[in-house]
Amino acid sequence: MSYSHAGRGHTRYVRPGDVAQVRRELENYRKFRELTARWVALEVELTKLRRGGRSKKS
Repeated sequence: MSYSHAGRGHTRYVRPGDVAQVRRELENYRKFRELTARWVALEVELTKLRRGGRSKKS
């Protein structure tokens, strides 16, 4: 398994017996990232609506 953390690349060996579990965990993490991105986008939109569309410069 290869991944980036703290700006550095890492590679870890995954035992054959652990592959299914690691795949499930990676899929859960992908879903978490997707939902978090959607939540942030909605919070930004909600903030804009609450402010009446005013920008910080106004």
